[in-house]
This record gives sequence, structure tokens and C-alpha cells, in this order.
Amino acid sequence: MPCETKLEAIARDLRKTARYFREGWNNNALQAFIRDGGCCAYCGKLLLDTYGVSKTATVDHLLPRCTYPERGWNVDNLVPACATCNCIKLDYDPSDKGGRELEITPEVRLNLVHKAKAEIDRISKARVSEDDEYWEREFQIARPLFQEAVAKYLKFKECASAV
Repeated sequence: MPCETKLEAIARDLRKTARYFREGWNNNALQAFIRDGGCCAYCGKLLLDTYGVSKTATVDHLLPRCTYPERGWNVDNLVPACATCNCIKLDYDPSDKGGRELEITPEVRLNLVHKAKAEIDRISKARVSEDDEYWEREFQIARPLFQEAVAKYLKFKECASAV
């Protein structure tokens, strides 16, 4: 029995025995979660270890559905993703527009995931850097204002104690 057939059978059995997976879970998405151990393909975060955390579990179309609608919900094109990574990746195409004829083998999927992860990391670092620069500028403005506020309070406190 090929791995894909076994994976489909395992997902089908899980849906039969656990109502949680029967309602609200796409069968192919469930297969992708089982195949990848329930971890975000990009950051490795375990997505289904507690109920509260599972709410942030999403499935990502590795090759974006908007670019490759023919891939739809094909299990080979699906990977588990945390909401943060999925939001950052959005419609990024790790195949550089070459995904239409691409056969997604496990090795190809791994290469595409690594490329998408690098893009997610790049975007995340750029955002952090921009945020750091922004807050550094804001701090430079806020620091003297804070010092002025402290001086005002100390002056008020001094006047109040003199009365």
C-alpha cells in the first residue's frame, strides 16, 4: 500500500473516531497535519498539543491557491502552519512562479518549505528592525518628556510639603 493511501486511511479512521476532527476539518488538511506531525512547517511550533493553542493552527497552501487554483486542496500542496507564519507568508510563491508543472515530492516540498521559511524569517527580521528603529526614535522623544514630568512632580511635591 502506498504511503499516500495509508495516510488517507489513517485520516479517515481518525475522523471516524474523533468528533473533533470530523467537524470543521478538511480531510486533506488533516492528512497534511498527520504527515507533518502537527507542527508548523515553518517554525516547528507544535500546533495540536492543547486545545487553546489548536485555535491558532491553520493549513497553508505551500504554492498559493490564488496563483495555482488547480492545486486547490491537494494534500501534497498543504502544510500545517501557525497563524503567525501563515499570515507572514500570505501568497508568497516559493517556486518563483514555476509551480504549475511542479511535482511535489517529499523532497520538493521540503525545499519549498525551506525557501518559504527563509522568506518568513526575512520579513520577520525586517519588521523587527523597522519596529526597533521606530521605537528608538519614539524613546528619544519620550525620554526628555518623562524627565520633565518627573521634575514637575518633584516640584509639586516640594511645594505641597512646604505648605
